[in-house]
Amino acid sequence: MENITIFPTGEFNALTFIKVIDGVNHRGVINPLDDLTDKPDEVKEAVAKYHTPEIKAAYIAHLDSLKPAKLTDAEIIAQGIESISNIIDAAYTTKGWKISEYGAKKIEAEYIIDVLDVADIDAEKCRILSAEASEKQCSVVELATAVIGKVKQYEALIAGPRQAEQAFKLAIPLATDQAAKIAAKDKIIAGFKKAISGE
Repeated sequence: MENITIFPTGEFNALTFIKVIDGVNHRGVINPLDDLTDKPDEVKEAVAKYHTPEIKAAYIAHLDSLKPAKLTDAEIIAQGIESISNIIDAAYTTKGWKISEYGAKKIEAEYIIDVLDVADIDAEKCRILSAEASEKQCSVVELATAVIGKVKQYEALIAGPRQAEQAFKLAIPLATDQAAKIAAKDKIIAGFKKAISGE
């Protein structure tokens, strides 16, 4: 034997129904926008009575009010710029970049890479890297290649904020919706991370 009790509760007339089947209570709740496909006729009748168009409209407005507010393009761009700034701060802290050091090493590394025969390298033109290669017990060419990679990372670190800001300002307004705008921002940030990682 089956018995159903239905009563509305709350501001939006959420319908609580208790179905008693063979002495066992089965409880459920129907909100104004819920699917009624497999609900008993008694529930559908109660929904028609209590879930009026006005109640449904108020419920939809309530759900909309719970959603996070859409960000403007300017706010998404500002988030991106802040993320880039934080990445740069972390890179300077953890890698100890020094412009004078990398500037001098870059000149020597470019000279070494441009020399076709290792035997023709003039140690006087690459004193810093020659000394470092000797200390690290590696070839000066290997060290020069590594330095060029590090210089590219450093240059990305220096140029990155301006380039990223320009990329944000170009890409985000062109995206069709909020999800696409945030995806565009995240892609630019990922590209910047990759550039400074040397990958």
